[in-house]
Amino acid sequence: MSIMNISRTGLRDLFSENLAVKDADVHNHLVDLLDRQVDTTESPISKYCPDSVNITNLFSQGAIDELVRIGDYFCFLCGFFPEHFTGRKKKGIMRLGMGFYIEKGAEAYNYALSITIEQRGRPYSPDEKRIKPSLLSKLSDSIADNARAILMLRRNLLGREPVYNFSTMKEVRANLKYSPDLSSLLVKNGNYLNQEPLPAGHLKIVK
Repeated sequence: MSIMNISRTGLRDLFSENLAVKDADVHNHLVDLLDRQVDTTESPISKYCPDSVNITNLFSQGAIDELVRIGDYFCFLCGFFPEHFTGRKKKGIMRLGMGFYIEKGAEAYNYALSITIEQRGRPYSPDEKRIKPSLLSKLSDSIADNARAILMLRRNLLGREPVYNFSTMKEVRANLKYSPDLSSLLVKNGNYLNQEPLPAGHLKIVK
């Protein structure tokens, strides 16, 4: 599936058609999330690194939108950029595993839910967006499933398996319950049991 010549509106439709999420509210929320990412150059990896975000402080400030944004970004990061979790060290810096992001994303949604429930009944300005408590609860409960759906969407858009690294494979299996195509891993990395490269003559028969 190629997205090179698709229109901006068509791209959103493509997201909607290929995102395997049954709940209509969650599906629409994730399509909005993916749609926003098309129009932004902001990196969720750099801005919303768990080391730099104190979710508890945002909760005390009543920052619902920011908490939801963090939950969304962590979900998107785990689903669309699983390579971020490849290896635990890069340039001497320890990386946090995918499970930490899933946990913190769910926590951010839960804090947003708590504030929303506390603020029930207060007047809203006409242009203020409201997010339903029921949706926040669903997003928290299904963050790993939603990240897996985004990863499968990426696979469909690429037309091939996006997970090619053993460390990444372990992360997505453990945290997203996603099983990569092992034939792709064999070609890229060799025998997945002993991680030894396959002989060149064997590559052509691995499909």
